Amino acid sequence: MTPGISYQLCAARLIPSLAFLLFFAFIPVNAQTIVSEHCDEAKKTGLPVCEWSDPTQKPKGCVLLVHGLTQRGICLDSLARIIVKDGFFVWAIDQRGHGYWHFKQSAGADGYTCDFNRSTDDIVELVRTIKSENPNVPLYCIGESAGAAVIAKAAVKAPDAIDGLVLCSAGVKGCHFHTMWVMHDLCTSALHPISVMRYQKLYASDNERDLQESMSDPCVRRYLTAREVLRVKNVVCGTARVAKRLDPRIPILVLQGTVDHVLRPASASRIMHAARTSDKALVMIPGCGHVMLGTNHLKPLVVSSINQWLNREDTVALAGATLSSAQ
Repeated sequence: MTPGISYQLCAARLIPSLAFLLFFAFIPVNAQTIVSEHCDEAKKTGLPVCEWSDPTQKPKGCVLLVHGLTQRGICLDSLARIIVKDGFFVWAIDQRGHGYWHFKQSAGADGYTCDFNRSTDDIVELVRTIKSENPNVPLYCIGESAGAAVIAKAAVKAPDAIDGLVLCSAGVKGCHFHTMWVMHDLCTSALHPISVMRYQKLYASDNERDLQESMSDPCVRRYLTAREVLRVKNVVCGTARVAKRLDPRIPILVLQGTVDHVLRPASASRIMHAARTSDKALVMIPGCGHVMLGTNHLKPLVVSSINQWLNREDTVALAGATLSSAQ
């Protein structure tokens, strides 16, 4: 083989390889999702807020996640990371009586026990702060159980700051619990708090791993006072009444598990009937229990339903904003 032919063969082999490498060298690599418990919104509001973001991209929308009973904002980490990868920036807040409020303060301090009215005010303050920093970006709230009830209340107070609601595990009528447990806990509640772990084990999730992970988290509530339990019942069961007062311009997605043993699945339809908006949808998740979002084992239908709804509503919101600016 002559030297000239050898060089030509080497070039023929190297050029495609170099082109391949150069092609990938100029593809932007997505940064890893950054999680911060000291974000600007936390500093400005003084509230316990987590943020998930990708600094390499401009957010096409903002999402606030609100946890359910006994949990805390960071429990929604798995869902938050998925939403960020879809182009949104995400925040989560600890409700009063949970997370930071309960475990980082002494008993009797402000926010140590559940207070859903104060949590509603916290969310109103937070969404207004997020909106002021992202004035031309839609903001959506996603809540689970008691979190769903609270974001609905916040949307009544701040309809100008919230562009859509996703209410998960939002039934408004409780199921029947173990009678002897309930009677015993009510009789002894004046002496000591009520343990919620056995109720969670039997009723809260269809996935045994959820309970194990919840028990391993030192900042998840294991006991509630009788007064807190009553407050939970009142706020959750009142969601349909709150839905009547929502601005009809706010779209709503309701996700409800078919094997929810905490709240009766069929009762979620009452929210649909009460809401005045024409842009509303109810998705029943087969085989899903009460814990839908605060888990590391998210069901594919839950994720796809939220992602599709967010992207659809985001497209509509951005189109409306473009039309308004053009006029």
